[in-house]
Amino acid sequence: MRTDEIGNRTMQGCLFQTNKIGNENHIVNRKNIATTYVVFKNNGNRITLQRECDILEPKYLVFRFKDSNILNNVASINEILDGIIISYCATDTNNNEDIQIYTVKLRFLLNLENYEIIDDELYVNLHFTTFLDEINLIGLRLMPVSYVLRGTNDVFSSISILAKATFLDNQERINVARSLITFIMQSTYSMEINNINTNILVQKLKFLGISKGLFIECDNVSNISNITLTLDNKYDRIFYNKFLIKKLCIKITDKLLYVPLNPETNWKERTKESFDGAINFSRIENVILRIDFNDVVSRVTLYSLYGNGYRQNQGFLNLEYIHDVTQFIINNNPEENNKNVCPTCKNIWPNNEEYVDLTFVHLK
Repeated sequence: MRTDEIGNRTMQGCLFQTNKIGNENHIVNRKNIATTYVVFKNNGNRITLQRECDILEPKYLVFRFKDSNILNNVASINEILDGIIISYCATDTNNNEDIQIYTVKLRFLLNLENYEIIDDELYVNLHFTTFLDEINLIGLRLMPVSYVLRGTNDVFSSISILAKATFLDNQERINVARSLITFIMQSTYSMEINNINTNILVQKLKFLGISKGLFIECDNVSNISNITLTLDNKYDRIFYNKFLIKKLCIKITDKLLYVPLNPETNWKERTKESFDGAINFSRIENVILRIDFNDVVSRVTLYSLYGNGYRQNQGFLNLEYIHDVTQFIINNNPEENNKNVCPTCKNIWPNNEEYVDLTFVHLK
């Protein structure tokens, strides 16, 4: 069965079920709900999540290629998916502007869990509840929500969202629609640094917000030998050698390492306690990350996992803080960088940056 047939065959059945209740329902003391899976198709680079149910949890991003032969070429698939960035947005209909709720590189999601190919469709797990609670659509009557994709080029015949849909009975629907909803959400900033061509990366971080930890993405995270995070040019917040990296960091895959600012917390949790020990990047002007590798690297992508407050009431949603969620791409110029060599340690630091002291901190 094709993905787009699923919801059409079950939504009416869910609505029918929620209206057929009796004394038995009250005896077993359960909520009168019904769940199924529905599909939302793209219109250009946007996939609008229509209010066809009460509660929605986006599960998978589903791609269909114009040329299905691409699915037989792993290198081509990876090249196509590599540059895609997805944003979950709410639209302010008064001025027709999008509020970005969270943004993430598709490559980051693929490092959490690789794609699956079923019947000429490629499925990518969105890991939605890592970032947000389920969407209370019944309470968002005044702000449409959607996914916006960038970097998709013109290779897909369709892009859709496969989502878990929950239907409530009439009384529960009224209760949920009137509810004030608040929770802590998560999102990511990213910095992709290309043309490094050395075994040491020293990078000024351009992140904002309250960050509980950093993800390091490279060809092989097992080649990382030291990680140093320096604040305000002089305070080492993290100094991990290979032993501490092994004990305190979390190897997600061979290409993704999570560096917690508090090793006692869980990066997937969205509680206040999970942000104990977090850094407020918005309040520190200079944050320098140094990563030492055993071998030369060409590309490293850094992700900051930061928190925000989500609030939904009377048909609207808003965030406590609105950040510019630019996903930075930095292309180093190797020829220029070769001019910037520390006279003591002989290490190279990024172009147009000034050497500060002999602790290898380099700052713009």
